[in-house]
Amino acid sequence: MLQYCTLASSSSGNSAYLTDGETKILIDLGISTRAAERELCDLGVEPDSIDAILITHEHGDHVRGLVTWQKKHPHVRICAPKEIGEALAVECEEIPQCEPFLLGSLIVTAFSTPHDTEFSVGYRVEAGGRVVVSMTDLGCVADGIYPYLDGVELLLIEANYDPDRLRYGKYPEPLKRRIASDHGHLSNPDCAECALRAASCGAKTILLGHLSRENNTPRLAYETVHALLTKNGLIPGVDVMLSVAPREGHSDWYTLE
Repeated sequence: MLQYCTLASSSSGNSAYLTDGETKILIDLGISTRAAERELCDLGVEPDSIDAILITHEHGDHVRGLVTWQKKHPHVRICAPKEIGEALAVECEEIPQCEPFLLGSLIVTAFSTPHDTEFSVGYRVEAGGRVVVSMTDLGCVADGIYPYLDGVELLLIEANYDPDRLRYGKYPEPLKRRIASDHGHLSNPDCAECALRAASCGAKTILLGHLSRENNTPRLAYETVHALLTKNGLIPGVDVMLSVAPREGHSDWYTLE
């Protein structure tokens, strides 16, 4: 069994909770420690019970709460590949990349994602034959990523921006080009293509996350992915569950058993 929920998911802050009932982890902590503790308590999870925090990269919307969390909960293992750990302002345990390892009772694999930082990863987490994959902050879904989606049941994937809203929005042109590059963020149409491929291979839950406040809306993200799934004969709500992770506050529980 795996249980998963997001605590926050947007360009302002990201964190998710995952457990198999034995090992309890967070993926990223880009919100304040106080906010994360509040959301966990609301879910019935004792913050001091968190065993480890996996970090995807060093940008503030993924690590904002780390320093305070480590001070308040000094037993927690903060884990990341070497290149990411070296960029963090906290003590970090080095983990392998592109190679499964045991984190308590969980099997975790960190895989590289193309983003505008020196190194960035997504995570595949397995327990009891169940698989969750979390990947945000990627300018494109490179071919090398797809093998890590093999057998995925729940996929959290970035749906950062709508191309028209970005193109005609108020951002300066250099920032627009960075976001839309292959090392920037994932657009709604590109997210939809990846979601379709995952769903076609058996994924039962697709969760859209890391939406930009300025360049996207939950409705636009959902409708773009919904349309492509439906066009290809997959009915959301029947063949696959499709949802948008809340920007603030925790999502619903997702249980794989």
